[in-house]
Amino acid sequence: MKNDLKKFRGKVYLAGAGPGDPELLTLKAKRAIEEADVIVYDRLTNPNLLNLNMEAQRIYVGKKAEYHHKNQDEINEILYEEACKGKIVTRLKGGDPYVFGRGGEEALYLKDRGVKFEIIPGVTSSIAGPGYAGIPVTFRNIARSFHVITGQRNDNAELNYKHLARLEGSLIFLMGFKNLAKICKGLLEHGKNPKTPVAIIQWAATSRQKVLTGELSNIYEKSRNADIERPAIIFIGDTVSLRDDLNFYEKLPLFGHNIVITREAKRAQSTIQKFQSLGANILSFPMIETVFTDSAELKEAIENIEIYDYIFFTSVNGVDFFMDKFLQESDVRKLSKTKFCTIGIKTYNALKKYGIKADLMPDVFEGMEAVEVLKNHVDRNDRVLVPRARLGRNEIVNELKEFCLVKEIEVYDTLIKNTDKEEIIESLKDYDDYEIIFTSSSTFKNFAEILGTDLKGVLEKGRIISIGPITSRAVEEAGYKVDIEAEESTIEGIIEAIKEQREKF
Repeated sequence: MKNDLKKFRGKVYLAGAGPGDPELLTLKAKRAIEEADVIVYDRLTNPNLLNLNMEAQRIYVGKKAEYHHKNQDEINEILYEEACKGKIVTRLKGGDPYVFGRGGEEALYLKDRGVKFEIIPGVTSSIAGPGYAGIPVTFRNIARSFHVITGQRNDNAELNYKHLARLEGSLIFLMGFKNLAKICKGLLEHGKNPKTPVAIIQWAATSRQKVLTGELSNIYEKSRNADIERPAIIFIGDTVSLRDDLNFYEKLPLFGHNIVITREAKRAQSTIQKFQSLGANILSFPMIETVFTDSAELKEAIENIEIYDYIFFTSVNGVDFFMDKFLQESDVRKLSKTKFCTIGIKTYNALKKYGIKADLMPDVFEGMEAVEVLKNHVDRNDRVLVPRARLGRNEIVNELKEFCLVKEIEVYDTLIKNTDKEEIIESLKDYDDYEIIFTSSSTFKNFAEILGTDLKGVLEKGRIISIGPITSRAVEEAGYKVDIEAEESTIEGIIEAIKEQREKF
């Protein structure tokens, strides 16, 4: 009876994850990920989607040609067993679950065993993939229909090439690259025009996208020398001729760049979106986690806030943790005579969200520059409150103490994030090159600690990008070279630095 009640509470979402670009995820699928206790995902799921829910259990059931991590029967049973534990299970499937995704089989398996399920359609690669390659599946007066065909059959039966060769619209073969020679031969033998344009689209809608074009008569020979790998879509039809005019994705400024983000998960999302909008592929491995630290000392500082002439914020986290606590315990009007100093535009904007504009901010986004700016505005008897991290930089506070009365107060701690070392190594091994961004010295130090003896191999294969001098110093002290340092210590500064570097080559 108890197990029956758990099964009644459990539910499975069979959700389409889209073709590769994580921004093509539907709002409903996003909610299903966020609500999940368990996420079951495959090889074609963009790993950044998993970061929408850092608490859920993750079960990988990936499949690729000739190798299945889990077979379909095992996947069906995993969905059933987890739902029977009373859990919300989100089964993420590349593309759409009902377009050659075996979603129907999984749904029937659950239905027959009394488990609730829901289908969440996804953007199918059969349409979005060609679209990202600059190839419309239909176009007035060129292609009035399109046909999606599986390129492989488990029963070894032949496709009906006689019928397919007579179709006038676009032919889109999924999972068919292995059988490209057979597909071309079958269509040609049944009268398909050998001059028909063909495109093979590898890893569609990702930064690894690669497109090979040709004609039905020569595409197989061209593919043998083109280093095309699966997954790949075969598109046969006259709209391939529009690719040169409609190819937008591969022209984005950071297309082809594989960017490794190491910053805290809750702050990484906007960073990820900025890079993705420019065409970059993102691999996110959060290295740190910030947590609020309450104390009697903080409470006392808030109660006596009016004795301070200045509040000096060195980070966005410092602003958020201090101001949230202050507004819980006190009244913003008590800050009416207090002046504020911030390091960097991000910290300035974080404070502005609370309705406060900083009085002082240095032109250079670096801690000691802010100290110099403040030095010109305070005297020996001014009191300065510095809300900061538990392991914040001592040199800033020590320098401030040379010319004013300083009270530093810990408002948060930076912890090492329990990111799986093997997940990092396994994810990066498929890439020939990548760029690793470190947004603080702590992200680099934690990255080094997690990877241990594997650090050298990972860093030497990629390029190291630093947000500013302090972070660069941490990298160099560990014996590594920083390839790019942002002139402006912001994510926007990093993006500009990467774009400038790209233009040089």
